[in-house]
Amino acid sequence: MDKRTVKLAKIIVNYSTKIKKGDNVLILSTSPLGRPLAVEIAKLCIDKGAHVTVNYRTPEISEYFLKHANEEQLKHLSEWSKKQAEETDVRIMIDAPENLAQTKNCPDRNKQLSAMSMAPILPIISKKRWLIVNHPTTALAQEAGMSLSEYEDFVYDACLRNWPRLAKIQSDMIKVFENAKTVSVRGPGIDMHFRLDNRTWLQSDGTNNMPGGEVFTSPSDANGKIYIDLPTYYNGKEFRGIELQFKNGKVVSHNSSTNLQSLTSILNTDPGAKNIAELAFGTNFGVKQVTGNTLFDEKIGGTMHIAIGRGFSEAGGDDSCSVVHWDMVRTLKGCTVKVGRVVVVKKGKWVI
Repeated sequence: MDKRTVKLAKIIVNYSTKIKKGDNVLILSTSPLGRPLAVEIAKLCIDKGAHVTVNYRTPEISEYFLKHANEEQLKHLSEWSKKQAEETDVRIMIDAPENLAQTKNCPDRNKQLSAMSMAPILPIISKKRWLIVNHPTTALAQEAGMSLSEYEDFVYDACLRNWPRLAKIQSDMIKVFENAKTVSVRGPGIDMHFRLDNRTWLQSDGTNNMPGGEVFTSPSDANGKIYIDLPTYYNGKEFRGIELQFKNGKVVSHNSSTNLQSLTSILNTDPGAKNIAELAFGTNFGVKQVTGNTLFDEKIGGTMHIAIGRGFSEAGGDDSCSVVHWDMVRTLKGCTVKVGRVVVVKKGKWVI
């Protein structure tokens, strides 16, 4: 057992999710490879007097379901799933893929229908304590262009941090942001203007996402153009060179260097999929390189990201308008960011 796995489990239980006696805790893993972290989390939860359920997904079954299930099956949400969402106090999702391309060739429409089946319980889940975390696997290491041991070092360097200290830094940033009604970002490949009417800035400090390291909100409006200069993934597919144009808070035109048809399909998933859902800035300088994994890439210090689809109710956004929430990360190289009239980023560098 890697001692760092135990250390991370302690952070997740004691800091991120604050497990206490009597909590109903659901630990989910995207494959059996997440077992080492799941076991350590479960032990700590049991020691605290919590009630623990652990589920491992089987990738082969997920693939078969998305390829062969009929429409009624794809849309089905069991009463048991609804009851579980209501009764679960803490939901911990461990992403530990065996094969990142497992469902890549499954029909996009089937993926959308399956995702839409979750719509009734997403608002319930979002109001509970929840966490998403990676456990290093060979598949993730290969995607990042690293050996497994190198990727383990990368993950633990990003996650085993002083989260209260970063939370304080981010809180100070939010004090600069919180009274502004507008944010503008201008530079190579981007000219975007966001409105923040009745919106709240939040931070990711290692509580819902591990690693944390971003300040974010759900804009009330967005206009302009943005080019996504880093690769982004959704439903098992890689997208490069995405270009989006927003008008009155919605995507009105789009393009992509790869998988354009899939991009179009995702944008048409449901009426809210084209909405601006999030504006965020990465603050975690412990994430030192792009890996193609959004959970890490979106936290890189010196980046920004937007999301389309479902927003955050805590920030003033709509968390029930879509089953889609797709984060798209780009660099701030050469950019100027203004929050209200205050310049916070100049030529890609933070100046506050």
